[in-house]
Amino acid sequence: LEEAKRREEERQRQEAEEAERRRQEELRRRQADEAAAAKAAAAEEAKRRRRAEEAAGEDSDGDDGSGGRHRRKSSSRRRARARAEAEAQRKREAEAAAAAAAAEEAERRWRPVVLAASMADESDDASAAEADNAACAIRAPDGAVQPDDFKCTLVPLDQADVGSIPPGDELVSGVVRLEPAGLSRVQISGGGEGRRHWYFMLPHCAQRQAARETVVYIYEDGRWQERPSAETHIDMQGLPARWVETKITDTSVTAVAVNKLKTDRFSVGKPGIRYSSSVDNRICLTVPEDALKIQLDQTIEVQPVDSSTLAVIKSQLPRETHGLLTCSSIIQHTSICKNTLRPVTFNFQLPLNPAGAKKTRPGTAGAAGGAASSVVASGRPMTAKPKATPNSDEEDELVVLLGCDGQRRCVGVGGSGGGSWSVLDQLDIEEEPGKDIVGFRTTRFYDRRFIAFRVKPEFNTDTASRICEAIETNLEDKSACFVLRQKSDNLTEVSLALIASGRLDRTLKQLQEAGYDYDGISGGLGGGGGGSNGPGVSEDIRVRERQQFRLRFRGNIICEDDDPDRPSEFVLHFNSQMKNRLELSVTERDRFAQRALDQFRGYIEVTTDMAVQKPVKDAKKGNPHQTVTVMEEAVVAKMLICVPKSEEELRVKSPRATPFVFKSKDSVTMEYLRDLAELVCDNWELLADKLEVSKKRCSVIKKTSESQETQAYDMLITWVKKLPVLKNKVLILCRALNASGYPHLAASLRDAERERRLRVENGDDYD
Repeated sequence: LEEAKRREEERQRQEAEEAERRRQEELRRRQADEAAAAKAAAAEEAKRRRRAEEAAGEDSDGDDGSGGRHRRKSSSRRRARARAEAEAQRKREAEAAAAAAAAEEAERRWRPVVLAASMADESDDASAAEADNAACAIRAPDGAVQPDDFKCTLVPLDQADVGSIPPGDELVSGVVRLEPAGLSRVQISGGGEGRRHWYFMLPHCAQRQAARETVVYIYEDGRWQERPSAETHIDMQGLPARWVETKITDTSVTAVAVNKLKTDRFSVGKPGIRYSSSVDNRICLTVPEDALKIQLDQTIEVQPVDSSTLAVIKSQLPRETHGLLTCSSIIQHTSICKNTLRPVTFNFQLPLNPAGAKKTRPGTAGAAGGAASSVVASGRPMTAKPKATPNSDEEDELVVLLGCDGQRRCVGVGGSGGGSWSVLDQLDIEEEPGKDIVGFRTTRFYDRRFIAFRVKPEFNTDTASRICEAIETNLEDKSACFVLRQKSDNLTEVSLALIASGRLDRTLKQLQEAGYDYDGISGGLGGGGGGSNGPGVSEDIRVRERQQFRLRFRGNIICEDDDPDRPSEFVLHFNSQMKNRLELSVTERDRFAQRALDQFRGYIEVTTDMAVQKPVKDAKKGNPHQTVTVMEEAVVAKMLICVPKSEEELRVKSPRATPFVFKSKDSVTMEYLRDLAELVCDNWELLADKLEVSKKRCSVIKKTSESQETQAYDMLITWVKKLPVLKNKVLILCRALNASGYPHLAASLRDAERERRLRVENGDDYD
């Protein structure tokens, strides 16, 4: 067996080495191809420069003569010097590229050191409870880092200040804090003179999407900042399959992996460019030659807007979206604001009218009011606000282009950052008939995001900005629900999950495989015990990424280690691509409560902060409806929990388990109450109301007693037990009988009390 085990380990080691060798060969081949392409491009550029210099020298040559010969010799010397300098520059660039390729190849051979993580402290935040044991890894020169040189800690989200992360970005790993362990020797800069960086790696659970990428965010200067990152993997068994890494220089770092919109980065200079987005190649920026004199860095992000999102917006804003047919993706173009010497063109995709192939023409909607636009020849560009032609019955479709300065909006009280949406009526819109590609020309670069609408002539452009804000909000918000399950073999073990609604079936299956297959009682409480999604599942709610929810125990159920008078409060954050699950052991708060039931009942109350419109108290008389947006705590779900009672606890279930006996000093005795119960059993609930016995107690009595006589008697005993000793029971009961429609019983009780008093005055033995 030991020999077989040794051979198996040797085989696995050889397979791992072979896989690593193949990966290294592939990397070398790719780098060689890139170097060859760069060299060919440099040679072509040098050849172009040389031809330009020769042409300039020929043009500067003069006529024959001593002056002309002198000028020709001078120009020849200048061209020779220029060629020598260009050749030297090419050699330096080639040497630098070769050195960089060699350094990168050496860095690729650095083997990662995987580090396990511990929790930062005892926190009520359950977001990091499902974190992997392998929390991060370090890729540095061999021998420079040991596993015990660093301390890796998982930071709860309520302590990580995740508010500065853009609202549309999704966390796909735990927040990890890495720092040197005590006074241990860390030699990150080893492995070569001048090497001052290393690679920090995080495992992630991001789903593959064409429009999104996974990057590493580093917490620096009080906010989270994106770092250049690359997808990678670690060929070790038992580790997560997908990792993302970034190059950093510090040994103390706080980082998290984030799934965000894919960013295309490129530069534009004097030669011009035609750049297509990696998300959608129909989105294209064309900059002609000599449009710029300097080099400008550009970025493009594409946020797709599908037909289902547009359908939701139309259902939410039916009046504002009247006449809206289709819309394009939201395109974020980031650049330094700079004028161009020649117009640049931006093309993108705008879906055609799905209702039919009507003849479309370029342009945008007219002014508010829905007047039709003037007729122009097909293919001719129009401004974004064409002249209106009254009394026109033409059914053409228009294109409305809207823009908003700044980055994507940030969630917060009081609105969104980065400016507001407005119609770009100063730009010329171009569209080829019958195709879904539109474009516009501009002579200035902006830091702006824009979107286009295909509309009918009756569309009101004054509502377009509100539609854009609704689209952004809908893309940021997600539909989620809470799921509560208990272990069937031990109902005190509870699991509460906060999940995206689309993952409900998968989550229920995972909980069932883990033993959490008891869903409690159908019907539930509020909207959380048994909504439209089934028992133990709350109603769907709209949530944002990293939104915080507070969980509190209510009723007769608390956490097992809690103080009954001060139950704990737990925190759960919503992350659409991570497990948001809380597993607890619960127990009853008071074992002597809920005696009428065969189980203890309670619920988890879920609250969160929501934006609410409040009237301004000191508003001026001219604007009495002025409001302000404030954040208030609101209950979004109540999840029912039931724990069965033990046999000992079930023995004290009935209210009459311990017989109640009292000695009466008036005519209201136990025998009289028993006889009275037989007389009022048909209408005892009305009498209970007059005696101020609570409806809740009456409902318990009806559940625990079978006959109406017994129910009436239990009600009368309950009334006697809660009545103070000095109260006049005869007077109170007589008034209640009169009010309940039993005046004859009240009269007989008064006569019986009068006779009892006479006997007591005469000295007769009342008993």
